[in-house]
Amino acid sequence: MALDPETAAVLTERRDHCRACADPLDLIIDKDAFVFSPQLDGSRFLAPSSLTQRYDRLAKRLEVETTFHELRHYSATELIAAGVDICTVAGRLVRRRSGEALGAAGVALGEAVDEPRVVDGTVVGQDRS
Repeated sequence: MALDPETAAVLTERRDHCRACADPLDLIIDKDAFVFSPQLDGSRFLAPSSLTQRYDRLAKRLEVETTFHELRHYSATELIAAGVDICTVAGRLVRRRSGEALGAAGVALGEAVDEPRVVDGTVVGQDRS
């Protein structure tokens, strides 16, 4: 999966934080450890339902009506609107077929965008309207 530099930096920071927490306990974090794990050494993966539950609690606390699955659709829409190649979007969302990512984006982007691009992890551009 391709990652932008900002995301890679955040994940590196997370790994370094986990290592700093593990060092005093003489735990070794393997290079193939899970980044998000219920175990300090990263030996187990985080159950998908726990991430969904955390997202749902956050959305409820913020009074935002959304689901974790809708976040995938939003991400696909923003990437496509920014001019990211559909195959890249499909790969980023771990879809087997680019048509699935296109469907997830809803193709109803509403307003076209001139010269869209991603800057520091944020989609920027001007509406044509």
